[in-house]
Amino acid sequence: MTAAKTLLTRTAVLGMFCCASAQAQFLIDETFDSMGPAGTTLPTGWTAGYLGTIGTVNRAVMSPYAGNGLAITAMAPVVNDGNMPVSNVGTVLNLGTSGSTDRALGNYPRTNPSGDQIMQVAVVNNTGGSLSGVQIVFDGEQWRQAQGASTSGPELLRTLVSTLSAIDGFVYLPAFDFVAPKAAAANLPLDGNLPENRATISGAYVFPDPVANGSTFYLRWHDWNDNGTTDHFLGIDNVRIAIVPEPGALSILLVGLGAWIIRRR
Repeated sequence: MTAAKTLLTRTAVLGMFCCASAQAQFLIDETFDSMGPAGTTLPTGWTAGYLGTIGTVNRAVMSPYAGNGLAITAMAPVVNDGNMPVSNVGTVLNLGTSGSTDRALGNYPRTNPSGDQIMQVAVVNNTGGSLSGVQIVFDGEQWRQAQGASTSGPELLRTLVSTLSAIDGFVYLPAFDFVAPKAAAANLPLDGNLPENRATISGAYVFPDPVANGSTFYLRWHDWNDNGTTDHFLGIDNVRIAIVPEPGALSILLVGLGAWIIRRR
């Protein structure tokens, strides 16, 4: 297949998936634009801040990297465009270019006063029936590049889910990691809306036990206070939580896509 045909095929396939996605029932469809370019209030259902009282970690309670057992100490978001805040402390960030209505929710972990940072949303199953799984889609964005690689590994946002409560039962989903695109030893602001500074993360997650109608489950993005470095500014945008398509409908879609691709070769 030629490069031109490859590009055409990929573009068309993406378009078909977008059309299929448009028919999905979204439980969450959040752009964070409601915060506005000067806002200090999170959208309804969202909480952001740090775990428990002041501390640097609590990552391995009951499940790797989950921070189970501690409530989130909420912090009001601070408007930021990738430049260092006036107070160099742990912060929840309302991210975007100066004056722009296109916003993202982010973190800046610091030992003082917060340690690890959490962004969390409560999702109510309002489908009218039990929920066996969900499709999770979000854009990870990097708005500042800090001091190179951490001794605790690549800087990233870790996605976790709990059907138990807002505090306990969180399970780490490594397939949904957003790894910072820029990690060189430089300290400078970035535009998280540029393609080289962002990535779309997506996939399906099946609950161990179905979530009953009217019940709530919780998704969180955990940003470590990484060791031996000034942390990047990492954020999330365009968060969509949708019902996973029925297996039969998904199979029909995939068969159709496969046949279309074969015809294009």
